[in-house]
Amino acid sequence: MEPHPRCPGAASARPAAEAASPVGAGARAFSCAWALALMLVMSPAHGGFLGGAVELRSQEELSDAAGEFTPSRYLVYRGTDDKFHHFQETGKFGPLGPTGKFRIDKRLIALPDLLPGAVITYDQNQGVFRLRDDRGRHVVKADFVERYTREEERYLKAMAAARRFESAGPSPEKGEAWMALLRAAFESRRLDDAERFGRELLAMAYEVHTVHTYLGRIALERKDLEGAARHLVASAEETPATGPLVSFGPSMALAKPMAEAGQWDAVARYLRACQRFWDKPQLRDWQRHIEERRVPDFGANRFYGR
Repeated sequence: MEPHPRCPGAASARPAAEAASPVGAGARAFSCAWALALMLVMSPAHGGFLGGAVELRSQEELSDAAGEFTPSRYLVYRGTDDKFHHFQETGKFGPLGPTGKFRIDKRLIALPDLLPGAVITYDQNQGVFRLRDDRGRHVVKADFVERYTREEERYLKAMAAARRFESAGPSPEKGEAWMALLRAAFESRRLDDAERFGRELLAMAYEVHTVHTYLGRIALERKDLEGAARHLVASAEETPATGPLVSFGPSMALAKPMAEAGQWDAVARYLRACQRFWDKPQLRDWQRHIEERRVPDFGANRFYGR
């Protein structure tokens, strides 16, 4: 089958989303993949993801069903009959639906000889289905062309969600929407947009610790070590000593790469500032490592604020 575009008019070069406002043309160009997913969920003809068997009509629909692998949701291959490949939705604690919850006509996608229980995922950025069973891993190229990377789609989705807050004043709801924009812009490598959303969040005094962490990571991406150091220290010195910071501790998502870059003084100052809200044995252990010019194992904290 000849490849065809996932969205009408899709080109091989992915268009940059407009950034003049968080709800500009990029939001209006919201990827048809999201619309397709919503249609699939809501369509009575399909029975919805919560209902009975869902017949997938194209490889695009299979890609939406497979999505990304997560510990809590993925598809497994259950077998093939004369007409269909059958898949089951599965999660951390077992099946999430009937054995034949999803099926796709064998003529729409040729699968290798798989063992029942093989996991199938879709890699949107590479445009391939990835399958693995006890005998190995397999790759099947999709027969359509993606217009956006997964990260770009998340950014467009975040812009669409933020649209209703564009003219609104500061509020927790707007802060949450702008935080989603900051994360999505950073992940899609739109650093200028991410910085703009971050500074607007600081003006709202929303999640100061996390926002400074992102702004520091942006500076680090730009090789601005001094700027990254300022944001690292500010993320501890300017944040209120409340909420998850007190319970779970500070983010090391910026401190770790700063230590790896040899910015020992900045990291030491950051850890000292963190003592006012999280004076734990782990923190003191990390401080000793930094004093000895060794990068600590920051554990789960290196993922906080991402």
